[in-house]
Amino acid sequence: MTDQLTPERLTKEELAQRLGMSARSIDNLVKRNELPSGVRMGRQCYWSRTVVDRFTERAFAAQENWTPLKPRRG
Repeated sequence: MTDQLTPERLTKEELAQRLGMSARSIDNLVKRNELPSGVRMGRQCYWSRTVVDRFTERAFAAQENWTPLKPRRG
């Protein structure tokens, strides 16, 4: 099921806006194999919402698993 704010498929421009980066940065992520290529349909490439959600989950995984160091005594 799709929420009202996020369509099931995003264009590169929509994806870039959602991630707060430029379309060029999306191209760079794809080139570095950090994000899969979009699926071409006609003249546009699209990314599924599922792929975008997995990308953001992976991006924040290290932060979410972070544990603070024990404070120094002294």
